[in-house]
Amino acid sequence: MPTPLEMTLGILLGPDNHMRDKDPYIYDIPGADLCWLHNCGSAAKSTMAWLRRDYGKEHQVTKLTPDQMKENNKPAFVLLQEPEYRWWTGVIEWGTNFSDYAWFKNEKLMEWWPHFDRFTLAPWEVIEQTKVDHFIRVGPDLNDKMQSFAREHNLKMYGDFPYVKPRYRKVDYIKRMAEALRPALKTQMRRRPELRHKLDEYLEKDYDYYNRAK
Repeated sequence: MPTPLEMTLGILLGPDNHMRDKDPYIYDIPGADLCWLHNCGSAAKSTMAWLRRDYGKEHQVTKLTPDQMKENNKPAFVLLQEPEYRWWTGVIEWGTNFSDYAWFKNEKLMEWWPHFDRFTLAPWEVIEQTKVDHFIRVGPDLNDKMQSFAREHNLKMYGDFPYVKPRYRKVDYIKRMAEALRPALKTQMRRRPELRHKLDEYLEKDYDYYNRAK
Protein backbone atom coordinates (compact mmCIF):
# COMPACT_ATOMS: atom_id res chain seq x y z
CA MET A 1 0.00 0.00 0.00
CA PRO A 2 1.66 3.30 -1.07
CA THR A 3 2.05 6.02 1.53
CA PRO A 4 0.31 9.41 1.00
CA LEU A 5 3.69 10.86 -0.01
CA GLU A 6 4.29 8.10 -2.55
CA MET A 7 0.83 8.69 -3.97
CA THR A 8 1.48 12.44 -4.25
CA LEU A 9 4.81 11.87 -6.01
CA GLY A 10 3.19 9.32 -8.30
CA ILE A 11 0.55 11.84 -9.38
CA LEU A 12 2.99 14.74 -9.79
CA LEU A 13 5.51 12.72 -11.76
CA GLY A 14 2.89 10.87 -13.78
CA PRO A 15 1.87 11.53 -17.40
CA ASP A 16 -1.51 13.01 -16.45
CA ASN A 17 -0.11 15.87 -14.39
CA HIS A 18 -0.96 19.14 -16.15
CA MET A 19 0.22 21.47 -13.37
CA ARG A 20 3.09 22.69 -15.57
CA ASP A 21 0.91 23.58 -18.55
CA LYS A 22 1.62 27.00 -20.02
CA ASP A 23 -1.74 27.80 -21.63
CA PRO A 24 -2.78 31.39 -20.84
CA TYR A 25 -5.96 31.96 -18.83
CA ILE A 26 -7.70 34.88 -20.56
CA TYR A 27 -11.03 36.25 -19.34
CA ASP A 28 -13.36 38.34 -21.47
CA ILE A 29 -15.12 41.16 -19.62
CA PRO A 30 -18.61 41.78 -21.01
CA GLY A 31 -19.17 45.24 -22.42
CA ALA A 32 -15.52 46.23 -21.99
CA ASP A 33 -12.82 46.83 -24.57
CA LEU A 34 -10.36 44.67 -22.60
CA CYS A 35 -9.68 41.14 -21.43
CA TRP A 36 -7.91 40.15 -18.24
CA LEU A 37 -4.87 37.86 -18.37
CA HIS A 38 -4.85 35.77 -15.19
CA ASN A 39 -1.47 35.66 -13.43
CA CYS A 40 -1.18 33.50 -10.30
CA GLY A 41 0.48 35.25 -7.39
CA SER A 42 -0.28 38.76 -8.62
CA ALA A 43 -3.58 39.64 -6.97
CA ALA A 44 -5.33 37.09 -9.21
CA LYS A 45 -7.84 36.02 -6.54
CA SER A 46 -8.55 39.67 -5.75
CA THR A 47 -9.12 40.44 -9.43
CA MET A 48 -11.45 37.48 -9.82
CA ALA A 49 -13.34 38.54 -6.67
CA TRP A 50 -13.81 42.02 -8.20
CA LEU A 51 -15.08 40.67 -11.53
CA ARG A 52 -17.46 38.22 -9.85
CA ARG A 53 -18.76 40.90 -7.50
CA ASP A 54 -19.32 43.64 -10.07
CA TYR A 55 -20.20 41.65 -13.18
CA GLY A 56 -22.00 38.79 -11.44
CA LYS A 57 -23.77 35.77 -12.89
CA GLU A 58 -25.95 37.73 -15.29
CA HIS A 59 -22.94 39.02 -17.22
CA GLN A 60 -20.53 36.16 -16.63
CA VAL A 61 -16.85 36.74 -17.27
CA THR A 62 -15.90 34.05 -19.78
CA LYS A 63 -12.61 32.32 -20.50
CA LEU A 64 -11.08 32.75 -23.96
CA THR A 65 -8.39 31.04 -25.98
CA PRO A 66 -5.64 33.20 -27.55
CA ASP A 67 -7.33 32.68 -30.94
CA GLN A 68 -10.69 33.89 -29.58
CA MET A 69 -8.94 36.89 -28.06
CA LYS A 70 -7.54 37.79 -31.48
CA GLU A 71 -10.96 37.32 -33.11
CA ASN A 72 -12.54 39.68 -30.55
CA ASN A 73 -9.73 42.17 -31.15
CA LYS A 74 -9.50 42.91 -27.43
CA PRO A 75 -6.10 43.47 -25.83
CA ALA A 76 -5.55 42.33 -22.26
CA PHE A 77 -4.41 43.86 -19.01
CA VAL A 78 -2.28 41.94 -16.54
CA LEU A 79 -1.26 42.55 -12.93
CA LEU A 80 2.39 41.94 -12.11
CA GLN A 81 3.97 41.30 -8.72
CA GLU A 82 7.72 41.81 -8.19
CA PRO A 83 9.06 38.71 -10.01
CA GLU A 84 11.23 37.06 -7.40
CA TYR A 85 8.82 37.85 -4.58
CA ARG A 86 6.05 36.26 -6.67
CA TRP A 87 8.17 33.19 -7.38
CA TRP A 88 8.86 32.68 -3.67
CA THR A 89 5.16 32.86 -2.80
CA GLY A 90 4.53 30.41 -5.63
CA VAL A 91 7.14 27.91 -4.56
CA ILE A 92 5.73 28.02 -1.03
CA GLU A 93 2.29 27.24 -2.48
CA TRP A 94 3.87 24.37 -4.42
CA GLY A 95 5.51 23.11 -1.24
CA THR A 96 2.11 22.63 0.40
CA ASN A 97 1.79 19.44 -1.67
CA PHE A 98 4.37 17.74 0.54
CA SER A 99 3.78 18.54 4.22
CA ASP A 100 7.24 18.26 5.85
CA TYR A 101 8.87 16.32 2.99
CA ALA A 102 12.06 17.98 1.67
CA TRP A 103 10.87 17.87 -1.96
CA PHE A 104 13.79 20.03 -3.12
CA LYS A 105 16.11 17.05 -2.49
CA ASN A 106 14.16 14.88 -4.93
CA GLU A 107 16.20 14.97 -8.15
CA LYS A 108 13.25 14.08 -10.38
CA LEU A 109 11.22 17.01 -9.09
CA MET A 110 14.23 19.30 -9.25
CA GLU A 111 14.61 18.59 -12.96
CA TRP A 112 11.66 21.00 -13.31
CA TRP A 113 13.39 23.84 -11.45
CA PRO A 114 12.33 26.64 -11.30
CA HIS A 115 8.94 26.03 -12.96
CA PHE A 116 6.87 23.47 -11.05
CA ASP A 117 3.26 24.60 -11.59
CA ARG A 118 1.04 27.62 -12.43
CA PHE A 119 2.24 29.47 -9.32
CA THR A 120 5.90 29.27 -10.37
CA LEU A 121 5.26 29.75 -14.10
CA ALA A 122 6.96 32.97 -15.20
CA PRO A 123 4.35 35.48 -16.47
CA TRP A 124 6.33 36.21 -19.64
CA GLU A 125 5.54 32.67 -20.80
CA VAL A 126 1.83 33.52 -21.03
CA ILE A 127 2.17 37.22 -21.86
CA GLU A 128 4.04 36.34 -25.04
CA GLN A 129 1.19 34.09 -26.21
CA THR A 130 -1.31 36.97 -26.05
CA LYS A 131 -1.67 40.69 -26.74
CA VAL A 132 -1.20 42.66 -23.54
CA ASP A 133 -1.42 46.44 -23.72
CA HIS A 134 -1.67 47.31 -20.03
CA PHE A 135 0.73 46.21 -17.27
CA ILE A 136 -0.30 47.08 -13.71
CA ARG A 137 2.23 46.79 -10.91
CA VAL A 138 0.97 45.21 -7.67
CA GLY A 139 1.80 47.25 -4.58
CA PRO A 140 0.30 49.00 -1.54
CA ASP A 141 -1.51 51.48 -3.80
CA LEU A 142 -3.22 48.78 -5.89
CA ASN A 143 -6.73 49.86 -4.88
CA ASP A 144 -6.11 53.40 -6.17
CA LYS A 145 -4.53 52.07 -9.36
CA MET A 146 -7.43 49.71 -10.09
CA GLN A 147 -10.03 52.40 -9.34
CA SER A 148 -8.29 54.72 -11.80
CA PHE A 149 -7.87 51.95 -14.38
CA ALA A 150 -11.57 51.04 -14.13
CA ARG A 151 -12.64 54.65 -14.69
CA GLU A 152 -10.26 55.06 -17.62
CA HIS A 153 -11.58 51.94 -19.39
CA ASN A 154 -15.23 52.19 -18.35
CA LEU A 155 -15.09 49.05 -16.19
CA LYS A 156 -17.54 48.45 -13.36
CA MET A 157 -16.03 49.01 -9.92
CA TYR A 158 -18.63 49.22 -7.15
CA GLY A 159 -16.55 49.86 -4.07
CA ASP A 160 -12.92 49.16 -3.27
CA PHE A 161 -10.83 46.70 -5.19
CA PRO A 162 -11.06 43.51 -3.06
CA TYR A 163 -8.14 42.20 -1.07
CA VAL A 164 -8.00 38.41 -0.81
CA LYS A 165 -5.25 37.11 1.46
CA PRO A 166 -3.05 34.36 -0.02
CA ARG A 167 -3.29 31.00 1.72
CA TYR A 168 0.22 31.19 3.16
CA ARG A 169 -0.87 34.27 5.14
CA LYS A 170 -4.15 33.00 6.53
CA VAL A 171 -3.84 29.21 7.04
CA ASP A 172 -1.76 28.35 10.11
CA TYR A 173 -0.18 25.11 8.91
CA ILE A 174 0.82 26.76 5.61
CA LYS A 175 2.33 29.67 7.53
CA ARG A 176 4.45 27.19 9.47
CA MET A 177 5.47 25.40 6.27
CA ALA A 178 6.43 28.71 4.66
CA GLU A 179 8.55 29.67 7.66
CA ALA A 180 10.41 26.34 7.43
CA LEU A 181 10.67 26.10 3.64
CA ARG A 182 12.14 29.48 2.81
CA PRO A 183 15.42 29.14 4.82
CA ALA A 184 15.78 25.45 3.88
CA LEU A 185 15.42 26.22 0.17
CA LYS A 186 17.79 29.19 0.40
CA THR A 187 20.37 26.90 2.01
CA GLN A 188 19.93 24.44 -0.85
CA MET A 189 20.42 27.27 -3.37
CA ARG A 190 23.66 28.32 -1.66
CA ARG A 191 24.91 24.74 -1.88
CA ARG A 192 23.93 24.50 -5.53
CA PRO A 193 24.70 27.85 -7.22
CA GLU A 194 23.31 26.58 -10.53
CA LEU A 195 19.82 26.80 -8.99
CA ARG A 196 20.29 30.52 -8.34
CA HIS A 197 21.59 31.00 -11.87
CA LYS A 198 18.65 29.13 -13.45
CA LEU A 199 16.15 31.14 -11.41
CA ASP A 200 17.73 34.47 -12.36
CA GLU A 201 17.80 33.45 -16.00
CA TYR A 202 14.17 32.30 -15.91
CA LEU A 203 12.93 35.55 -14.34
CA GLU A 204 14.96 37.91 -16.53
CA LYS A 205 12.15 38.59 -19.01
CA ASP A 206 9.68 39.03 -16.16
CA TYR A 207 11.68 42.01 -14.94
CA ASP A 208 11.45 43.55 -18.40
CA TYR A 209 7.65 43.46 -18.18
CA TYR A 210 7.56 44.41 -14.49
CA ASN A 211 9.68 47.49 -15.16
CA ARG A 212 7.24 48.46 -17.90
CA ALA A 213 4.28 48.22 -15.49
CA LYS A 214 2.73 51.31 -13.93
